[in-house]
Amino acid sequence: MWNRFKKAGDELWDEIEEELIASDVSINTADRIITNLKDRAYEKKINSAGEVREALKQEIVEILKTGESPGLALPGEVPAVYMIVGVNGVGKTSAIAKLANMFKSQGKKVMLAAADTYRSAAVEQLGHFAKVLGIDMVNHQRNADPGAVVYDTLESALAKQADIVIIDTAGRMQTSYNLMQELKKIKKVVNKSWEGRLMRYSWQ
Repeated sequence: MWNRFKKAGDELWDEIEEELIASDVSINTADRIITNLKDRAYEKKINSAGEVREALKQEIVEILKTGESPGLALPGEVPAVYMIVGVNGVGKTSAIAKLANMFKSQGKKVMLAAADTYRSAAVEQLGHFAKVLGIDMVNHQRNADPGAVVYDTLESALAKQADIVIIDTAGRMQTSYNLMQELKKIKKVVNKSWEGRLMRYSWQ
């Protein structure tokens, strides 16, 4: 029975893999889950799609229970700067709130840069999270230069000795040339700020 299911189950494995990836599970993790699931199915002689689905739930639960996440590795120099990018509607601002909360729970001093200056709602949403979490946020008026927002944030972060700076950027497609160039500009601002910092503090 297992051999017959194994041959007929190729379509099921592909379906499960697609569902995992569509649920924002990384390709490597999805591959790991499928491999473990196949081993589990073979060992327990699972011969139905329903049993495979139940085994899938158990596999995911076991992964979630395997110790604490090691978290992000921070650089030796502070502040560490994270620029969050992505297309519209993928949940960048919510992800920033989760990251900020995680870093704060680790005892880090976090500062946010509201560099999505095109949507007032984005600044308001980020401001709401900053207020709830009790962390500082730098923002300018609507349609302001995102690079200027980032510059002022980094200056404030250095003055206040923040550990983490998280930059919220406007949603964009990789085919949007002007907006992609804007990301390069923001990165350039960050790099120049670091160079300036090294020059300012090189005598201390």
